[in-house]
Amino acid sequence: MLIENLLFRPENLAHEDERRAIYELNCPKEGFSLQGFVVKAANLPLGKHAHERKHELFKILEGEGGIVFTCPINGKGEMSPSDADATNVSRGSIIHVRNFTAHTFYLTPGSRMICFSTAPF
Repeated sequence: MLIENLLFRPENLAHEDERRAIYELNCPKEGFSLQGFVVKAANLPLGKHAHERKHELFKILEGEGGIVFTCPINGKGEMSPSDADATNVSRGSIIHVRNFTAHTFYLTPGSRMICFSTAPF
């Protein structure tokens, strides 16, 4: 896979902690970003936020998957728990997270995913 070969390089490591390693290719001139995630811990959340202006498209590349929680929020950052959704994901799953949607992933250690973001970080 060409994208994986470009993205998951040591020089693209943007951040690493006990939850995950994040690899990143920012393309500010073109107005997008690519991220790669290597998950280290199943019990620690990834994400746990929402974006006002950008969409994200995730694809699970490897691993046993896990679960993603999503919930729409309003312009004040408020959400309605009755609108929350939990989706099981696995290798090959594609998750589209629209703006104003809170999202949190819990994935098994060793899982890898990529993300296309409609805005650079």
